[in-house]
Amino acid sequence: MTNTTLDTTVGSLVRARGREWVVLPGTTPDFLLLQPLGGSSDDVVGVFPDEGVEPATFPAPSLDDLSDATSTDLLRTALRVGFQSSAGPFRSLAGITVSPRNYQYVPLMMALRQDTVRLLIADDVGIGKTIEAALIASELLAQGTVKRLAVLCSPALAEQWQRELRDKFGIDAALVPDFVPVWGRDGTSVAGYIPKAYLLGSSMPTVTSSRPEGDIAPVYADDLTTLVGHMYPDRGFVPLGVDPNSIPTIPVQQGPPSSGAP
Repeated sequence: MTNTTLDTTVGSLVRARGREWVVLPGTTPDFLLLQPLGGSSDDVVGVFPDEGVEPATFPAPSLDDLSDATSTDLLRTALRVGFQSSAGPFRSLAGITVSPRNYQYVPLMMALRQDTVRLLIADDVGIGKTIEAALIASELLAQGTVKRLAVLCSPALAEQWQRELRDKFGIDAALVPDFVPVWGRDGTSVAGYIPKAYLLGSSMPTVTSSRPEGDIAPVYADDLTTLVGHMYPDRGFVPLGVDPNSIPTIPVQQGPPSSGAP
């Protein structure tokens, strides 16, 4: 039975399932879209009004809630910083460690107005093109518009890009030159990627602590962290969970006989 006294307007506060929620757009009198207070969009749920939903109530402050001026000022500063970082149309600002200048928001706003983002940033040296490009990438990732990111640059700048993305924008990027593609057993598609260190005869502590026995190399998915199989020297790529002994060995290709030196 629907509670006729329940306020289901967007932005109103209700209590259900032992916690407080805010009513979101898309709510109807017969079905509520709710986001928990202090939660994110990943915590949104749908609730029927007859599931014990009631208006949220909060006790009035009392003298016991009073604190000292230092704690009050600290709380005020924390709230101000939090609102400054998370308010507005950009979701990624709360997760970055830089304070972009006003003009560095211009490429971001131009990119978000495009259905398919295609943007050439050609500012002068020292203006902050790295910040402007990373702002666009981090915002698209935060919105869920894109799932991954690729930066094409010269090898001399690869580690700088990796460091900037990690330290300033919280994006943990891997250097793709450290990996080489592996063809699947059909010979027409890429099955995954092997750390180049395995092919060069050295270990790669960032991926695994030691080389597997028999020069069996791990093969990772596109994210370069998820193990999808192994590369065997005599059998090629073997997917994860498949018995290597069930895969036939690869015959050795013999070349044409040598005709001798000219």
